[in-house]
Amino acid sequence: MFKNLLSGYSCALSLLAATLLLATPAQAQTGRQPGYIVPLAGDTIRGTVIINRGQRNAQACEFEAAGQATAKQYSPAELRGYGTAAGQSYESQALPLTAAAVPQPVFLEVVTRGALTLYVLQSGNAERFFLAGYRPGKLVELELRTAMVQRGAQQFLAKQRLYQDTLAQAFQACPAQAKRAAIAEFRLADLEKAVRGYNLCAAPQTVGKQAAKRGSFGLGIIGGLSIFDQLTLGPGDNTDDFNQDYTGKNTFRGGLEAVFTPGFKGAPLTVRATLLYEPGRTFTSERNFFPQQSYNKKAVLEFDYVSFSTILRYRLGQHRLRPYFEAGPALNIITRVKQDYLTFTSTTSGSKPYNEKLIGYYHYLTLGGGAGVGIEAPMPAGNTLWLGIRAAATPGPAKFTERSAVTSLAVLVGYTLGR
Repeated sequence: MFKNLLSGYSCALSLLAATLLLATPAQAQTGRQPGYIVPLAGDTIRGTVIINRGQRNAQACEFEAAGQATAKQYSPAELRGYGTAAGQSYESQALPLTAAAVPQPVFLEVVTRGALTLYVLQSGNAERFFLAGYRPGKLVELELRTAMVQRGAQQFLAKQRLYQDTLAQAFQACPAQAKRAAIAEFRLADLEKAVRGYNLCAAPQTVGKQAAKRGSFGLGIIGGLSIFDQLTLGPGDNTDDFNQDYTGKNTFRGGLEAVFTPGFKGAPLTVRATLLYEPGRTFTSERNFFPQQSYNKKAVLEFDYVSFSTILRYRLGQHRLRPYFEAGPALNIITRVKQDYLTFTSTTSGSKPYNEKLIGYYHYLTLGGGAGVGIEAPMPAGNTLWLGIRAAATPGPAKFTERSAVTSLAVLVGYTLGR
């Protein structure tokens, strides 16, 4: 049994990697998008956010609350922040817009969040970058200064890469990342990679915390195929009808799931309540149990199942492909018995086969559990595509007080709608 299970597990991993290599992350977009604002009082209000280009997003937020016909414009002094369901977010921070100017509120775009948070501000045709979490309660600007240097009869532009020194100091907890900071270029992609790399090193559990409110719900759909299914009656020694392994066929299953994220939106831990319908799960055995007797036996069992499971899933990282592992209990209900018979076929010439029930009594409701691994990939509009393999074990139908067990391995694919 375990050999077959491992073989199915290996095949599923190959399918898993091949499919999700095509997944791509969501890209920031402009225009009307599902989103939210966070007023000064702190209560998140959901509706439609209008994302503009360039500096406009830093100066004002255009938001249309659910049920309203027109959008209202908010200044950075009126909100804590705003964002989209796809994960793009802005926070109100006070800082000087020019040298020696008085600090004033402005919306900074969150580039990556974690132990250190990187912000960007569009300033004319240039970008300014700020780091939070390095000095408590203070934003630190990452600076690239330029100056004209005169050497003899020649003049040239010299760059002072002060931001590299700042990053090296901020990354002291991870020496490898501090070394990489010394060669980081002053552009969004390089700085994001540097700060994200530090966060994954220093505090991976904090990476990707987006939005300003803890606890969010989402819905999703699931489909899958069992690649290993087995019913074991009794110890499974194959000595008689009720001490036997019955092989299951590959069957499809499908259903829904409700996803709760107890931490910040995008946090790695989720609780998933899953409802799966598993029709036509069939187990068969065809052999001569007692070679010394002059007949063969064929057993067929077929059931429809509904499975309710509560799965804890933990995702690793914030990259394009994000591995996860999961585990949790499952309540399994037999909703329909389609077939239950044992056919005796005599080897004597002219004899007719006859049938009788194999079990006739069922544990309709059983409690088991499962665990699995897989990969998630972010999709547009904050949705998530995931593909995984899940192993499950539960007590099965049994005659009277006899024990039984059902073990399975299934490939599942799901699509969780953005929250």
